[in-house]
Amino acid sequence: MTVQSQVMRARLHLLRELHAGSRAPGTSICVKDVVAALRLSHTPVREALAQLVGEGVVTEADGRNGFTVPRPGVGGYRQMTDLVALLLDGTLAAGSEPTEPPVAFDPVKAAGDPVAAVEVLVGRTVAASGNAYVARTIARLGLLLAPYRRAEPQVVPDWVAGLERLHAEIAAGRAQAAWQAYWQQRLRYADRIVDAVEHRQASPDIFQL
Repeated sequence: MTVQSQVMRARLHLLRELHAGSRAPGTSICVKDVVAALRLSHTPVREALAQLVGEGVVTEADGRNGFTVPRPGVGGYRQMTDLVALLLDGTLAAGSEPTEPPVAFDPVKAAGDPVAAVEVLVGRTVAASGNAYVARTIARLGLLLAPYRRAEPQVVPDWVAGLERLHAEIAAGRAQAAWQAYWQQRLRYADRIVDAVEHRQASPDIFQL
């Protein structure tokens, strides 16, 4: 296995953990633990982490811990949500409505994997634009927002019904207004969503995008 393939393996491992919520916001990433889990040397693991720092999905920390998962707090959560909303709105304003057949909505599956349930719809909207920059930016923000999306069903009223309406509106070609309402609701409940994940009230820490 080449050094580059080892770096890629470590990178994919870390990305999967971040997406799955295995590493909560604010927790440290121990290089030794990753090395032991993957049976790699320190060099490719550190290189993979350095790449993720450059992409903004991991933070380089001072001291012995080395790396941490960003903890955006309410301010950062609002910034990221606003940016995703802005990018999607711009895509739809340009006339890039999803044209592929609608995905069948399964409320049980959606509640069991809220991150995937939202990402399917975001992905359809972004794919319609064909804009690689928008796709990469939203994918990066999706990693940071994943823990918060996972907490939404316990915080946002009628979460399943709201997502079902979003599915229906997108299928009917009314995606822009539906997405605007969706993001506005997330911002209304931002404090509670963030607190459910970070176990504290509004954070003074704002993640700089």
